[in-house]
Amino acid sequence: MNARIGYRQRTLVPLTLLALAACTNTPPTELAAQNTRELPVFVLQDSGVGAEQVQRLLEGVGVTAKISQADPSAPISYLDKARFMAVPSRTVARGTSKEGEGPVIRQVLDLEALKRRRPLPAQDALGRALEALRGAGMLPDTVSKYVRAEPRAEYSTFEATDRKGNVLARVNLDTHVLFDLRLSVADGVRLTGPGAKVKLVFGPSGRATQLYYGLYGLEEAGSVAVLGAQDAQEACAKALSRGAQVNPERVTTELLYYVPNAQGKLGSVKVTPSYLCESRVTLGDRTLDSRSVLIDAATGKPRFNARPAPGRPAPQIAQNTPSQNTLEPQRLGRVDAGTEYVGVSQGLGGSQANAGGFTNTMNARGVPVQFHWGDFSAWESDFKDPSRGGNDRAYVDDVDITFYTGHADGNGFTFPGANDDGFLEYTDAVWGERDLEWLVIAACGPLQETEGGLSHVQRWGPAFRGLHQMLAYATVSFDNTSEGRILAENLLGIRILWFDLGAKMVRQAWVEAATQTQPSSVTWAIMGPFGPGYTHNYNDFFWGKGSTSGDIGSPIGFWRVSGPS
Repeated sequence: MNARIGYRQRTLVPLTLLALAACTNTPPTELAAQNTRELPVFVLQDSGVGAEQVQRLLEGVGVTAKISQADPSAPISYLDKARFMAVPSRTVARGTSKEGEGPVIRQVLDLEALKRRRPLPAQDALGRALEALRGAGMLPDTVSKYVRAEPRAEYSTFEATDRKGNVLARVNLDTHVLFDLRLSVADGVRLTGPGAKVKLVFGPSGRATQLYYGLYGLEEAGSVAVLGAQDAQEACAKALSRGAQVNPERVTTELLYYVPNAQGKLGSVKVTPSYLCESRVTLGDRTLDSRSVLIDAATGKPRFNARPAPGRPAPQIAQNTPSQNTLEPQRLGRVDAGTEYVGVSQGLGGSQANAGGFTNTMNARGVPVQFHWGDFSAWESDFKDPSRGGNDRAYVDDVDITFYTGHADGNGFTFPGANDDGFLEYTDAVWGERDLEWLVIAACGPLQETEGGLSHVQRWGPAFRGLHQMLAYATVSFDNTSEGRILAENLLGIRILWFDLGAKMVRQAWVEAATQTQPSSVTWAIMGPFGPGYTHNYNDFFWGKGSTSGDIGSPIGFWRVSGPS
């Protein structure tokens, strides 16, 4: 059970509409004329935090790593690859992959040792984090006069189940100290984004295993008139309804400031107020939670805009004949990737850049991206097993890793167009029989613990037929432009000015992407299989970046790890 200490629930702006049966078509310029409130505009400045302070902070939380040099415009990021999210395992065999992609190992989970694991208590973690931040002069409300912070602590959890979903062990892994950041002006409006986040994670020993410190100095630079509650709701309904049906009365909004990563651009990045838009949306015959989107609080325009994706030829295959519905394989025998996204076709302006960041980074680092399809060119059949009438052997199951971003719930994820039924249901999926090791679903799911009365194991367990890991979320998440890039950089390894960040384990790379793009209220989740003797894929690196486990074709159970972003 999560421990929440000093946590203030998110406040939603009260919303009422007398009558609104359909999404408004009011132009942003007309909405702007109805602005009723002035809020400050800020310019991002140097936080004043230097290399010596960062070193004191690291030492204060038990980290012996040394920084190479300091860039005041870069967030501080540290992760202990040996200890972060670690579970007791031992290596029992080594070999090579059947496809020649690199060395493999076989590891088994020590279930009894796992059950004995005890995390650092929440109160102790809070005390250590605050003491270290204070000693380094890095408490958020000390660094920025406009910021006040409310700390809280939560746990990440690891669960082992049998293939029927019966829980064999459920333990708290690490203790996360998180800070809810608000302005000390403008009625305490919330701050979010990679430039307004402080997070420390402690392992059972009390040593920090992850640290993210993204905080800038703020300088007022005028003010802007923002939309009132009713106008904001109408603007949000319009933004969410692109390609979807939205009940405007079900739309909720929150006034906040989204602070980006301003690396290299201090003094020129302006931060203006936004409205966070959330709602249930209907896509075809499915109603599900939309990814949270941001609009400019003054104009009502979406914060992230993109062009419709290029078209894709219609499939030249016979209908309702699975034997003909299976295309020829593409590039089996090499390490490669694939990307698909749902963007402006269903109201998500960030998806195109998000997926593009993954594709561009993988290609640039020597991992060819076999396919990159977006919007109406992203097809459900690319993810669907041939036994269900799909073509995954030629696409998703013909590459080593696939990145998808769009809409999802606990039962699956969406696609526009009419090439199939528009929703990849868990019953449509069988992955890893051919090639796929890692599947990333950057959406609002689909790893919710339960959905429709079924556990995650009952829903997604049958899809694992060689698939090593599904990396996703278990809650509503934010539309954004950088998950894919950050994930790829951490899979393959990069060097930034603060630290030399070598390649991370696949699960760690995903958690780092969630940490740097999502607020801490969003829960990331990762699922994988157990083989006989509790062999597992939990500690995989991407091919060529470290040890990778072999395929588990017939799982006897599953593991799931989750925690706050």
